[in-house]
Amino acid sequence: MEIFSNPYFSVANSQKIRFKGDEHDKPQVSNDIADKYVSSIEYAPIVPDFKISTPIKYNFIEDVELPNGLKGKFYKLANGQRIVIVPKKGPTVIKTYVNTGSMNEPDNLRGISHFIEHNLFNGSETLGDKVFFDEVHKLGANTNASTSFAQTDYYIDTGILSKGDLEKEIELHAGMLQSPKFLTEKLEKEKNIVNSEINMCLSKNENIGYSNTVKNLFNIKTNSNDLVAGTTDNIINITREDVVNYFNDNYYPSNMVTVVTGDVDDKETIDLISKYFNSSRVPQKPRHFEELKPIDAPVRNDIISSKTDDGISQIFIGFAGPKNQDYAESVKIDALQTLLSRLNLARFSAIEKKHNIMIAMVEDRIGTRPNDNSMIMLATETLETDSEEVLHQMYYVLDDIVKNPPNEAEMEAIKNYLKKGNEQILETSHGINCALGEAFMNGNGELLKNYNKIVDNLTAEDLVETAKKYLDLNKASITVIHPKNASKSSIMNNYRMQEINVEPKVKRVDTSKISQLQLNNNIRVVLNDTNSNNMQCDFTLRNFDFETKNKQAINVLSYILDNEGTKSLTDKEIAAVSDRYGIEHGLGAESGAIGGYMTFPKDNLKSALKLLNDRVQNPQITDETVNTAKVKLLKLYMNSEEEPLDDYFSELFPDNPRYTTKKEQLESLIKLSTNDVVDCYNSIKNNGQAVVTISGPFSKYPELKDEVIKSFSTYDNVQPLNPKLKKDFKPVDSTKVLTLPCLKNQAQILEGFKFNYNGNVKDYVSVMLLNNILGGSSSSRLFTDLREQRHLAYAVNSKVTAGETESAAITLNIKTTTQNIETGENSFENVQKSIDGFNENIKKLLKDGITQEELDLAKKNYKAELLSVESSSHKNLIIHDSMGTPYGVNFENEKLKALESITVKDINNAIQNIFNSKPIYSITATKETLDYNKDYFESLKD
Repeated sequence: MEIFSNPYFSVANSQKIRFKGDEHDKPQVSNDIADKYVSSIEYAPIVPDFKISTPIKYNFIEDVELPNGLKGKFYKLANGQRIVIVPKKGPTVIKTYVNTGSMNEPDNLRGISHFIEHNLFNGSETLGDKVFFDEVHKLGANTNASTSFAQTDYYIDTGILSKGDLEKEIELHAGMLQSPKFLTEKLEKEKNIVNSEINMCLSKNENIGYSNTVKNLFNIKTNSNDLVAGTTDNIINITREDVVNYFNDNYYPSNMVTVVTGDVDDKETIDLISKYFNSSRVPQKPRHFEELKPIDAPVRNDIISSKTDDGISQIFIGFAGPKNQDYAESVKIDALQTLLSRLNLARFSAIEKKHNIMIAMVEDRIGTRPNDNSMIMLATETLETDSEEVLHQMYYVLDDIVKNPPNEAEMEAIKNYLKKGNEQILETSHGINCALGEAFMNGNGELLKNYNKIVDNLTAEDLVETAKKYLDLNKASITVIHPKNASKSSIMNNYRMQEINVEPKVKRVDTSKISQLQLNNNIRVVLNDTNSNNMQCDFTLRNFDFETKNKQAINVLSYILDNEGTKSLTDKEIAAVSDRYGIEHGLGAESGAIGGYMTFPKDNLKSALKLLNDRVQNPQITDETVNTAKVKLLKLYMNSEEEPLDDYFSELFPDNPRYTTKKEQLESLIKLSTNDVVDCYNSIKNNGQAVVTISGPFSKYPELKDEVIKSFSTYDNVQPLNPKLKKDFKPVDSTKVLTLPCLKNQAQILEGFKFNYNGNVKDYVSVMLLNNILGGSSSSRLFTDLREQRHLAYAVNSKVTAGETESAAITLNIKTTTQNIETGENSFENVQKSIDGFNENIKKLLKDGITQEELDLAKKNYKAELLSVESSSHKNLIIHDSMGTPYGVNFENEKLKALESITVKDINNAIQNIFNSKPIYSITATKETLDYNKDYFESLKD
């Protein structure tokens, strides 16, 4: 389960707020079209018997046309629930969107939406005594949910459907949403988990800044620092009666939209849905809606955080946006976002480049009614010393849109970007599902059908008027989160409040569609034939024996490749070419390799590959560019918090230049010379093996293949392709305990075991299955034990690190609350409880091994994961990465083949091989927590 309280860091979010108006929950829609999508049916109170699945009537409303040629079916059940079904090849996603969130909660219950989201997984009348997670994973499926300001959603997705699976999944999904048991003991258990997640959220400045900006923007009075998570006191004091009442008043059929996308038959699916989604629940009293009053004068809050002293500030600027039902206005906001922050020559790009930052812009659904205003948020983080300069430069860019409307080239680039992005979203079952769910929740069922038409009709004047209407700095809510070492006087010295008042402004890989070419210069070209007119290109030039005198040479080279121009083009000229031809691309360097990606329309193949050639073969490595990169990286390292993963991975993999401590980073950068960077580049270029993988409509347009061959034939000679693992394995000779003090509520605890990775596909799959059983899923041992039974944390998992060398590791990870200054909570002992929990599970694995049932379930889940690949870019990358293994393009299919042959004995052998080694621990926590556990840490060592 996830709380989406910050779209700045998670793109697929929708938080929620409320709108002042009619206190009855009959959605008020201002046009007849929207009546098809928003229910206003009234029902007499009925208490349903959930043990009987009697189908209810439904009506077919209309076909739902999508721009990519797919067609969905829109139905409405007799109880008012809206259903959209889109049959397509690929994974099947069943997702229900409930039109309720934290802005439907009284402040003393703030957080109850998220609490209920957790508890719907804890038993229903449909399940009986069974466990929801277990039943879903038995089907080889995954499940999760999220809560935000104005929406709570739940999904089940599966890569493969066997006979009867769809009905079982719909039955489980309907049961959790219609007949939860809300058992008292389960509610109490979940309070610990939810409060752990609240503490995790409150440890993140971005969550505090985001919520504070929303509160000020809409004049929301609340005691919660996080508007979605709520407070731990609220959760502790919630009663079962509170939960049941809120559920009954908000979880009723006409307040929900269910979308099914994937490999299904629409008639069979709607019949199954009408069988199981048969509730007649209606709210018994008026719902609560937060009083939202958009500000009419600018408000700024400066907050000094107790959670960080890293010299970094977060900046948030919020504006009241279009109404939920105004989808044409939202497309214009999307276009403005592209103009400001998405293009290579975006209006914010000069600020981003100067300060080495990223400025994000999102539109967020806040209220649950069609006439509620959305919110537009701009967010970034920068050095505290630069924060005011960045903020004021952002003001001037917003103001400048009116004075300097987008030119013809910018409008062409915006339209190309939006249409290409929309097509990419509609490639995947999840993408289609989310797009439809959000559209129908807002009463905008025709949005996707008309999206490209709206985009094509956009004018520069539209964007100017939209900026005037919504990006008005005289009505902005601004929050700046400062680091702990800032003071009120230092903040006041940096700004004057009046300056804000600026003028208004089934095989995983179908190898039959793949062909390979070995060019005369030894470059291996892999062509993947697709139907899409969007082409994808991945390129890697790797020296498998790479060594470097200075570990920072590769990072400086990466910065230059990605940010500086070439010997023939400036960085601005590269950006202009990219925008003009709709080329999205990135280039960098890492671990002895230069690699990059590109997406572009097929008609611009020649221009795209010409640009890639120039960037790879002619980088501008000079004293000036090296010094620029050094300054940027030095600022970044000096003002960044030390991360537990830095010391941890550098201890596990001491010879890998990818992993360095902060101290090593600074020392290496100071010593770095231009010649070091040139030598690093030449080592890769002169001794590298090159692979390029391109997906596109080659069978339709044979001339595309000729252009690819012609372009890559102009590259310098490289070494013949012969992928291998770098021999760098050194076992950990003694147990090590690394500690790092921080200011967060929660301790992060890592325990890692290093092992020798030989690249054999059967061994690789065995380790991945072991990881799934140990901590890689919501039915894993660590999740079930440390989260569900011991209630130590919201997040606990394990992860495999294995790549281009013989050194690999499994890392166990947990974040557990140890000290919350705000609430006075001290749980220092949770560190020992967590580590003991890790080690008890490892000892049990070593002693008893795994069961056949666990292996069967892990196989099903891993197989579903392998087969859940839809988008062209994802498929292209999978094929490309496979070329770095001895198995070539067949690597993914070999994984599936190996999967079938692996036995319990194979997994148990992997357990002995991995967990009989010495562990490395890394604990990041408050100083008080570390001091309390000092003796315990000593006891862990040999």
